[in-house]
Amino acid sequence: MSRTKIKNTLVGDHKSFEALPTLDNKNIHAEAKSDGSSNRELSDENLPTVLVELGVTFRAYKTRLYLQAQSYFKESDDAIRVHEKNHNIDNLRTSLSTATIDSEDLDLHQESATLAVEFQTFESQRDNYNKFKKMNSLNQLPKNADPLETKFQIYALAALIFVEIIINFLMLKGGGRTDASAALGISVAQVTFNVLSCFLLGKVLLGHILHADSLLKRISTSILFLAHIYTIFLVNINMGIYRQSIINNASTFKGKTGQLLANFDWTPFPPEVVSTIADETGKLLPPASLDPMSVIAIGVGLVFAFLAYLDGFKSDDSFPGYGHVYRGPLKIKREIGARISKINTSWNSYLKNSNTEQKRIVESGLASINSWSHEINTIEQVWVDYRKLLFTLEDIYKDATKLYLSNYNKFHEKSTLRLKAKLLDDIEFDLKVQFKDIAVLYKDDTTRLKEEKAKSATFSKEISILQKELSQRSEKGTETIKKLSKDYACPLN
Repeated sequence: MSRTKIKNTLVGDHKSFEALPTLDNKNIHAEAKSDGSSNRELSDENLPTVLVELGVTFRAYKTRLYLQAQSYFKESDDAIRVHEKNHNIDNLRTSLSTATIDSEDLDLHQESATLAVEFQTFESQRDNYNKFKKMNSLNQLPKNADPLETKFQIYALAALIFVEIIINFLMLKGGGRTDASAALGISVAQVTFNVLSCFLLGKVLLGHILHADSLLKRISTSILFLAHIYTIFLVNINMGIYRQSIINNASTFKGKTGQLLANFDWTPFPPEVVSTIADETGKLLPPASLDPMSVIAIGVGLVFAFLAYLDGFKSDDSFPGYGHVYRGPLKIKREIGARISKINTSWNSYLKNSNTEQKRIVESGLASINSWSHEINTIEQVWVDYRKLLFTLEDIYKDATKLYLSNYNKFHEKSTLRLKAKLLDDIEFDLKVQFKDIAVLYKDDTTRLKEEKAKSATFSKEISILQKELSQRSEKGTETIKKLSKDYACPLN
């Protein structure tokens, strides 16, 4: 038995089915002739073998056809569920709303609660700051107390340390008898004291002198300041003397850190080097004065010390404690400001994304209605094609029966055989029973187009209402954020 593929005759989106079986007329004719010639007794209960085999083949084909149709219906049903979801206004409302106040990225209720807690801390710090101002009769904001404004002082300190270490190292190495490790060690130790101590005292001690609340305190801090100045002079002058000693006694002297400390001169005025070399009579040669490079070494150290003092003085407000008490609320003010800025940025991003998403959803919703209509039409076409194939299959079986009877009666002596020739039961043509789960989706073209038009009108109306709701909600969110920005401005003046 050969098979040939039939073509759908209706216009539309058709699914292909397995080709209908065709009849082998020669085989039917030959068996009918054989049965008729042998006077074989046949009836509806005792059908000829060729029709029995043909019935088995056709019913197996019908089963495969049913499974194909069921598969096509399921594909369309699944697609319809997705399309209906894409233009269901309740689903769209949930999808759009979760990107606003209730979203994980921008929870205004949580942000408001966090800001309230941070603002309480700010107010406490600000009260301390205001009490400090009032207690000390300070009216202006502190100078050089903002870390953002004093970054240069930190960079300058690092530059002073680095540059002076390099200069000292090169000068000591230039003396000719100091090894690299000793030169580096002496340079680091001298710079640590020379620069860091001047920076710290410039930052702390000078303010206590300028703003001392009693004469005794001013005198005591001034004495400490002068003592430190004197120590700085001693350290830098001894560095110059030490370098000169290395040069003058290059043949017998090898510079080491311990020698600098052991020969430290507490009264190097005028700065000169005591010789360790004797004359012909055994007397030590007289002290030697410093060469220009050693004097420069002393000058460089003193200049760097002065710059460190100045850098320290400029790194905070001169009034003791004023900068510290100011930085407490300032830090929290900036944290609150950064949080509010982030909220505003997130909100502006939401508004932009929301408008884009609304436009996409409108386009997607209308497209999904069109796709819904397309899938409904596909169901109709599969429905029609399947039913047509059943009738065609039944007709083929009837034709086979007629062909058999005509040949059987032609060769049978009585020529009176009649058969019902029915392949399928009537209920098998009732597709509302066969596909009752999909029957509700079957619609003719007129009904489908009418529902498509109604869906589009309803969707347009509902999406307009939803967009208005979202617009009102966005306006409310904008007002809330404006209020947060105003309420938590954190003034410090």
